[in-house]
Amino acid sequence: MIDRNSFVPLYHQVASMIKEQILSGQIKPGDKLPSESEMISHYKIGRLTVRDALKQLVNEGFLEKEQGKGTFCKEITEKKNIDIDVFLDMSDSYFIPYYVRSISEVLTKNNANFIISDTKDSDKEICSLIDKIIRKGSSGVILQPSHGLECEYKIIREAFQKLSIARIPYIMIDSIYEHMNASYLVIDEQKGGEIAFDYLTSLNHRNIAAIYVGKHKDSMMRLNGFLKRRKDTGNEEKINVTMIERDEKLEDVLAQVLLNKNAPTALFCYNDETAVRCLKKLRTMDIGVPNQVSIIGFDDSSIAENLMPPLTTIAHPKGVLGEFAVKALFDLINNRINWPYTKVFEPVLKVRESCKKID
Repeated sequence: MIDRNSFVPLYHQVASMIKEQILSGQIKPGDKLPSESEMISHYKIGRLTVRDALKQLVNEGFLEKEQGKGTFCKEITEKKNIDIDVFLDMSDSYFIPYYVRSISEVLTKNNANFIISDTKDSDKEICSLIDKIIRKGSSGVILQPSHGLECEYKIIREAFQKLSIARIPYIMIDSIYEHMNASYLVIDEQKGGEIAFDYLTSLNHRNIAAIYVGKHKDSMMRLNGFLKRRKDTGNEEKINVTMIERDEKLEDVLAQVLLNKNAPTALFCYNDETAVRCLKKLRTMDIGVPNQVSIIGFDDSSIAENLMPPLTTIAHPKGVLGEFAVKALFDLINNRINWPYTKVFEPVLKVRESCKKID
């Protein structure tokens, strides 16, 4: 069933459904697919969407078109082994379950062999893993860069140059190493901060606390987007932003800030986990959410919808990044797209019950 609110493009959803029918045997080699008009009517989509879905499956070897006759299911011939290496920070319990699930599901469906290795959120460990796969060989690499603002660019550049020389395609997810000619899939972190600013100010909040992690790239990009939007809209004097570092003293600092004369009426939190910490502290202070203080998170993690009240948040495409990464990597391996391949997902505001308009 097509999900029109999903990050996944409609043509890709349709292609995935047809592929499932082929792999399950519902559509057999030699079977003719419905006409474009029939598919338009069945899926309630446009002609260009149908054509893009069919083109994707033709490129992947599942379908073939015969001029004047139609589109037919191909016999799936045995292909050489595809060995994919996946480098993830396994200590990142926040996003890793999404990445592991989506990447492994798509690789398994495509009969690819794969190994998931722990980067330990370390540039040196990533370089060591790259050296190992260059020695053993690999069809391609999906990797999550380290989270820190500080990066050992010299060794990172050297490592990726080795991958290029070895002709091993790779694609980064979640983040990127700056100033490199690399393929990547990321969310527009700064745009997410801008969306948060626009939403809270549309609810008439003029005193806002922004909780951030100064050592994390994504946190600083979100905060910079928030502050940039305030500047671009000419609201630097009208909107007061109190910045709070998320560390072990967060709860104490937040309590002090909330007792000030111009206490914030809204909190923009680095991520949903941070929002949970703030919500718990507000409860201990008998401060109601959203009646007294509004809270907006980031990422739309599994905890966001199950909080009381449910958390308004900026959605991160965590569930589809892995799927898209595998498809893009296969396209790079098979020379179906040019290097570098880049895709930036637009963040989406998920409005729930943790924010309220004030007078």
